[in-house]
Amino acid sequence: MVQIRVCGKKAIHGRQASDQSAAPVGELMSSRASHPFYFAAEACLGTCVALAAFALGGAPAWALWPVALLGWLAAALLVAGAQVTARRTRWHPILWLPVAAIALCLFQLIPLPPVLLQILSPAMADLRTFALIPLGLDRWRPLSIEPAASWREVAKYATYASVLFVTLQLGRSVSARVRLLGMLALVGATVALIGLVHRLLGLETLFGLYSYTNPQNLVTTIGNPNHLAGFLTVTGLASSGLAVSTSNRQKTALWGLLGVLIAVAALLTLSRGGIFFFVVAHALLGLVVVGGRGGWRSATPVGIAAGAVGLALYLISDQLLGRLQTLDSVVKVQQSKIEFWPMFTDAVAAYARMGMGRGTFEVGFTRFQSKQLDFTFTHPENLVLQLAAEFGVPATAALLVFAVVCLVKLIQSRKLGLLESAAIIGAISIALHDLFDFALEMPATAVAATIASGAAFSVASEGARRLRAPFAAAGVSGLLACTALAFFGAKGSVADDERSLRELATQRPSLDLLRGQAIHLIDRHPGDFLLYSMMAQEMAERGEGRESLAWVNRVMFLRPADATAHSAAAVALLRMGRRTQALGELRLAFE
Repeated sequence: MVQIRVCGKKAIHGRQASDQSAAPVGELMSSRASHPFYFAAEACLGTCVALAAFALGGAPAWALWPVALLGWLAAALLVAGAQVTARRTRWHPILWLPVAAIALCLFQLIPLPPVLLQILSPAMADLRTFALIPLGLDRWRPLSIEPAASWREVAKYATYASVLFVTLQLGRSVSARVRLLGMLALVGATVALIGLVHRLLGLETLFGLYSYTNPQNLVTTIGNPNHLAGFLTVTGLASSGLAVSTSNRQKTALWGLLGVLIAVAALLTLSRGGIFFFVVAHALLGLVVVGGRGGWRSATPVGIAAGAVGLALYLISDQLLGRLQTLDSVVKVQQSKIEFWPMFTDAVAAYARMGMGRGTFEVGFTRFQSKQLDFTFTHPENLVLQLAAEFGVPATAALLVFAVVCLVKLIQSRKLGLLESAAIIGAISIALHDLFDFALEMPATAVAATIASGAAFSVASEGARRLRAPFAAAGVSGLLACTALAFFGAKGSVADDERSLRELATQRPSLDLLRGQAIHLIDRHPGDFLLYSMMAQEMAERGEGRESLAWVNRVMFLRPADATAHSAAAVALLRMGRRTQALGELRLAFE
């Protein structure tokens, strides 16, 4: 158990404007806090969140690696600056969250002996016994059903750990907190402006060059409207927090204007959950300002939200009201995403002990999919179910409880000013939003939420343990090692290897060559039903009926309701002269 201890005197009650309240500790008053290394680290964080947002939200596989490099570079610059200025870095308890996530991911990637695998993951042990050993793949297996995907998650968590660590150190300076959250607000406003300009010009492709698969009501650099709304919630709260926390009316007007711009874009996404949590977050911030006796500034967050709603209703009243009416009854709510939660729970139950591997839901869930068979579920669109399925129930419960304890301790410390309150409200809002979505699975929203959280938790720095320079340097080196290992471990994605096997099959190679390549790829992606399915079809077409049926059995194990597998079985049975059974398989495929 980790004991959380918050030291220091309680802050004085009353007005806490971010540029006036919560005076920084003595070491922050020193000029050492403005060393060029620290400014360079800030610049890396700003570039990190901007790159993630402008690189299609971080959705492309390549986008993770420059973002990860920038996160690590920020940490390296911070530690170097601390070494030069003889200023100690601090270890905040909240840092245990990304560290624990990295440790869990790495443990899920360790090959385990069959006995231990059976204890920790009976479902993975059954897959090894039924599908892999008959193919000669009897080596030890990790808990992760798709190791390449789990290695990507190691890189993500190493990035978030770096960003959080740097934000917590820089955030000990009030001016640095303002700059960091200001960068979030500026990036959010830029993304919003891109969308509004595209809408005004009637452009349906991003910069006239890139077309999204699905039609977009607001064309920006983040293609999923729910993810866009989540990103705008975090950045919008940063802008609103800056507006209410400054005593300068001109700055209030500037940040408030950017907040309205972000808010209009958030409503134009037409994301029901995104709109709801955006408005609720601003209402909560308004209550915090009123409780802090914010005077005329109390109306700012409410004014931002109300102004945005008014502009959005003026621009797209029919679309917005029509979208919101889809949740006007309990029946319609049950017919939405919540309807699939029981199906996702089956996957959680099967991998309850230690999970199927972080980042592997798309591959591992096919075994439990019983609805919407024409869709691929990449995520359960519920943060708790996602973590429970991929990390296991005990680990997920421990992580969530620890996060809540840290949050409660922060609130009880009474050190949150208006700016920090806005930041933590934004982070909490996106976490709640992800009970119905998966925006935090994308680097853009996750990095923004990490910076917002770090800025809020940095106010409680007095109770944090000081780190000696060798320990800080070792930590940064460990993050680099994790990122480097992940870069090589994540190579050979499922999609790439599926494509390579399909291309090989079209060349009509010998059966031995085809089998050898298929087994090699299955060894890398043991849970991907499509690799088995392609072999079942190919063997059926080549008249290898018995072998085709053997492949079909493996497909059925991984995806019981797969129509293609039943079709391949029908072809194989016809070639074997078993017409009645073949017709039965065709009927199942049709159903």
